[in-house]
Amino acid sequence: MAIGLSRRQVEDRVRRGHWVGVRRGVYAVAGMPPSREQALLAVLLAIDGPAVVSHESAARLWDIKGVAEPECITVTVDLGRVVRLEGVLGRRRSGTLFDEDLVVVRGVPVTSHARTLIDLSSSLSPSQLAARWTRLFARGSGWRRCAGAPAAWRRRPAGG
Repeated sequence: MAIGLSRRQVEDRVRRGHWVGVRRGVYAVAGMPPSREQALLAVLLAIDGPAVVSHESAARLWDIKGVAEPECITVTVDLGRVVRLEGVLGRRRSGTLFDEDLVVVRGVPVTSHARTLIDLSSSLSPSQLAARWTRLFARGSGWRRCAGAPAAWRRRPAGG
């Protein structure tokens, strides 16, 4: 077990009602109210390998307006990995995720705001996408920190 307990010790905590199973091999303290963040973290822990919340699920964490509530949790994993979890859509990355593309929001590893917009670019209209990019950069997110943006945007001077 990743936390140093034997299977029997974990089963004992579950039997006594101290812990509840959230996903296969993932437990939460009994009595904690379920949350979106708990569900997302449970999926990442159950995958047991490099994974990050992405696409529509990331948009919900970023509070990006106009993106429909996802029917399932979406994660991005390394190329060649397959995610087989109920209620989870695993997307295999075909390109590179740069360090700037990976952040933590409310305790959850997630794609950056900019990378999330790029991932959603095929599902947003051009005007929706332009409005969201404008808002993102108006908040001072910095042109050079946006690895997924066109190269000319990343070379733009800070504050410009």
